[in-house]
Amino acid sequence: MKRILFWLICLSLVIGGRALADEAGAVIGEWYTKENKALVQIYKIDSTYSGKIVWLKEPKNDDGSEKLDTNNPDESKQGNPIIGLSLVNGFVYKGKNKWADGTIYDPD
Repeated sequence: MKRILFWLICLSLVIGGRALADEAGAVIGEWYTKENKALVQIYKIDSTYSGKIVWLKEPKNDDGSEKLDTNNPDESKQGNPIIGLSLVNGFVYKGKNKWADGTIYDPD
C-alpha cells in the first residue's frame, strides 16, 4: 500500500510539473497581431521569451520597396527591415499567466 501511495504522489508531481511547464510554454508559436497586420513568432531563449515579426500583410511600401523600421528613435536602426524585427525581448514567466522583466518595441 505504501508503494502504491508513493507512486501516486510521484505521478502527481510529474503531471503537475508538466502542467506548469506547459502553461509557460503555451505562448510559444506564431501569433497574429490584433488587426492581423503581422505574424509574430514567440520563442524561448534560455529562460526568457522573445518574439519577432515573421510575416506582414503588406510587406512592401507603395513604391514596391521593403518596409523598414523608419520610425525607430535610433537613427542607426531606421534602415532595418520590419520582417525579422524583434518586438518582444527578455520576458520571464512569473506564474499564474504573468510575464515580467521584458521589453516590447512598437514599430509604429
